[in-house]
Amino acid sequence: MKKLKTYWSSTLKHLQVFQAWNLGNLANQKIILYGAYFLIGMSLGSLLGLFKYPTIINILAIFSWIESCLNWIISISPNTGFLSDIVAFQAAIIAIAIPLSLEIISRISERYQSGVITKKFSQESEIKLLPILLTIDIVAAIILKFFIPADSISGYGKILAWITFIIFIFTIYILYKFFATLRRYITDTNFLLDELFNDMGELLTPQTQNKKVDNEGLKLKQKQFVEALEAIGDILVFETKNKKGEENIKTGLNRIREKIGQFLEIQKSRPEEFERLLLSQDFFDIYDQDRTNAQLLLKLDTKKHLVSFTAAVNQLLRIREAALEVNNAEIEWFVTADIISLLRDISQIPNNNLLVEQLLKNLAELRRNTNQNQSGSAHLVSISWYITIVFNDLFDLSYLDLFDRYFFYGIQDIISNNKTSLFKSLVSNLINSITLHDSSYENIDNYISFVRGCNYQKYKEIDETYHIRSKINNLKQQIQHIRTRDQLISCLKIVNEVVELLQPCFNDVQKEEAQQKEDKLREDITSNFKFNNLIDIIFGAGAYCIFKQRYDYIKYLWNFKQPHDSEATWVGHDILPTSIGNLINFYFEINRIQRDFCLFWEDRHGSELYYKQYFLLLSLREFQKNNRTEIINQFRLSDTLDSRELNNIIYSVDSFIKLANKLKEDTENLRILGLNINNIESVLIPFLQTLKPKAEERIKSLLRTKNISSKKVAEFKRNFTESFNKSTIIRNILSYHGLCEDRIHAGLEIGINPFGIIEISEKAAFFEEWYLRYSDMGITYGRDLAIWENLRIIEEIENLCQEIDISQFDAAIDVFKENLDNIIILTINLDMNSLLPNRANFKSKQQNDCPKIELKGFQGCYKIENFDIPIFTVYDYTGNQRILILDKSKLGKLVQYSPSNGSEKEELTGIFHISIQSFSENQELMNDFLQNPQPWLTDLGNQIQQKEYLEEKVKIEIYEKFQFEQHHNFQGYLIKLPYQDSYN
Repeated sequence: MKKLKTYWSSTLKHLQVFQAWNLGNLANQKIILYGAYFLIGMSLGSLLGLFKYPTIINILAIFSWIESCLNWIISISPNTGFLSDIVAFQAAIIAIAIPLSLEIISRISERYQSGVITKKFSQESEIKLLPILLTIDIVAAIILKFFIPADSISGYGKILAWITFIIFIFTIYILYKFFATLRRYITDTNFLLDELFNDMGELLTPQTQNKKVDNEGLKLKQKQFVEALEAIGDILVFETKNKKGEENIKTGLNRIREKIGQFLEIQKSRPEEFERLLLSQDFFDIYDQDRTNAQLLLKLDTKKHLVSFTAAVNQLLRIREAALEVNNAEIEWFVTADIISLLRDISQIPNNNLLVEQLLKNLAELRRNTNQNQSGSAHLVSISWYITIVFNDLFDLSYLDLFDRYFFYGIQDIISNNKTSLFKSLVSNLINSITLHDSSYENIDNYISFVRGCNYQKYKEIDETYHIRSKINNLKQQIQHIRTRDQLISCLKIVNEVVELLQPCFNDVQKEEAQQKEDKLREDITSNFKFNNLIDIIFGAGAYCIFKQRYDYIKYLWNFKQPHDSEATWVGHDILPTSIGNLINFYFEINRIQRDFCLFWEDRHGSELYYKQYFLLLSLREFQKNNRTEIINQFRLSDTLDSRELNNIIYSVDSFIKLANKLKEDTENLRILGLNINNIESVLIPFLQTLKPKAEERIKSLLRTKNISSKKVAEFKRNFTESFNKSTIIRNILSYHGLCEDRIHAGLEIGINPFGIIEISEKAAFFEEWYLRYSDMGITYGRDLAIWENLRIIEEIENLCQEIDISQFDAAIDVFKENLDNIIILTINLDMNSLLPNRANFKSKQQNDCPKIELKGFQGCYKIENFDIPIFTVYDYTGNQRILILDKSKLGKLVQYSPSNGSEKEELTGIFHISIQSFSENQELMNDFLQNPQPWLTDLGNQIQQKEYLEEKVKIEIYEKFQFEQHHNFQGYLIKLPYQDSYN
């Protein structure tokens, strides 16, 4: 007991010295202050009744118990004999654990063929900590054994002995953890997968605002993310090859997809971080130097530079390959479906073209390497992937061309390599698929019926005002032939317009159901567009069968839905045009919008010949099924054909007739298809011959009945105004010198004659769509009118000038000697520099000492004494060369009046009256011309012929009102030169 008191007394003294030494330290001052606060708080709490004295007594009792425990521990004198046991035991651990860990590392490396998993095992805390603890404990034991006698251990020796013992106990715990880790790495695959997926999750978790990751940090995260993916792939490949844990493999595959999805989510919230995690460092190194070259490299070698995405997809491909090696059809199918599901998910996110195309390339590679008879996923990678993804309502249509191209490549592969079972599966899948939708009429009618049922009276009022039924009929007509994105947008625009107009028909309860029907209608129209797009691809497949001489495939395609000997009527989708009218509409539209993958086939072969042949074969098929005479006599071209398609028919008929005659020689293939060769001469060719005049008549009818486009009229006005302002010269010169006066808003000026253009022109120039292009009409009109205006003003000024000879040029200049700063020189249709008697006086506008005048027509200056007389050049249609020497202070001014004639419907554009009126849309205008015909109109024939002519025309009126008012003391000279070629 005495020893214990001495020990504590010594300890307290040391503590007091330490406190006195460290009293000035700020941290210790805070500790003392907090202690004081604690004692004061306890005292106040006691006074206020919050704490009772028994509570304080209990706290003191706890301290007393702790003190008793410490006294008991200190009273024990460790027997240093145990140190030998510790050293022996720990040496045994080193002898067992270290070689065992090395053996495990070797086994893991051999088992998973993965350095990543080996590295992760080596980084486990217990694997790293155990050798350190063993070393420390052995060194401490040896020091105690060597320096401190066994019978006199005390003070620091006793403390070191206790530390050695505690480390020994902790080492036992770590040893337990060590063996547990070994067991998990050897036997528990799920543990490894969980650890790796957790690592990936942490890497993809957003950083806090105060912990923004720099580019180097993101580079490290990318490396760790890729390593985790590769390790997961290594494990799942091992499990697949050993044919065990199929459920775990499927779970792992789903979790890979989940992590890829989590990775893609970063694109929305942290786009810059997403790019850094996705793309290779090589790309960013090149990008910093040359952005254009970097983008090109990214497109050329997408797989290399999409580091993280490529790593993720590669693991799926490795697992699939492993499944194929061991004939594990279930896993092979599951992985393939996973890749397709991943493609489906990514194709629902816009602006991911590189990722989508990379996956499409992967699918194409799988298709090429898949044996149709051995692989259970051959159907998936060849056929169903397209329907599953594209006909999903969430599919982003911006990727449709990419999907079409790769789907068509797949069909080409099937046909080229005679994969008959896959071709039959393709046809069957397309005709019988429940995913496809090929009509929206029913839903349109259901929606209108629903609206009528909600509030018939209101619907009737809206229909009478806004012609709802007419809009619906127009929509149905457009849906039937919807094949382009623009046509889809047009249809959806009609739907949105109708939906908005019909909103007053619904109460609050009905609006929710109406919204569902409206969304379904939009989805069905979009699906109908996709279905028609699919028919385009199948038409191309038929043409490709002709190219590859696989007429048996064409026969199967034609006859699968309804074989000629079938005793039942089969339902299914019509993936071929169902009538001669639909076929013509379809062919001449697809021929106009043919995609790049349909233009050229392998070995530089073109596709147009085979498309034409397939069109003729389908036509023969329709003639053979229906009454041939009725088709020829009663056939009428569809109203949905536009002018370009009609013009295409006109110019294609002769080549089709020529090809049809040649088709008669192909008797064997016609026999395979079951087509009667006699129908070519008796039906097909006569029918083709009737198409040309019918198409010509339809174009004339369109020209007479079609309304002009307000958009085209506005474009004409805009182009005219811009061109006029750029081309007018005299007006700008006068304006520059302050010689223009604007009286447009001063009221009507009846006495001023309008100046401009009134003529009859082509109506088609103002159509939104037409087979002929009328380019730059507004520009031409604006330029021409500006030139005529220049000529008009110049002639008025010339009439006021005194005419002199070129030899009197200097004399004329001398007349203005007292007023040289007001002189300007105009040259018309000539280069003044070539005619000046003293060329040294002329300074071109390119010379530095020439004053800068930013006006069109400015050529330079004529220097007299210290004055620079500006020279302007104007060209007109006369070709007559003249020189005007004018005193701008005594010239006069150009006064601009309003072009209005007082009409309420007048169309004013700046200083101009611009009106484009279609005769077919303005009966009053039509009657005025027919009742008071001009000679050029009567020369066309009778009034019916005159009317038909005018229905194809528009009346263009463009005019302004201005007057040149001369100065009362006008002074100027005119020099007329003999005519000569201005280029000489």
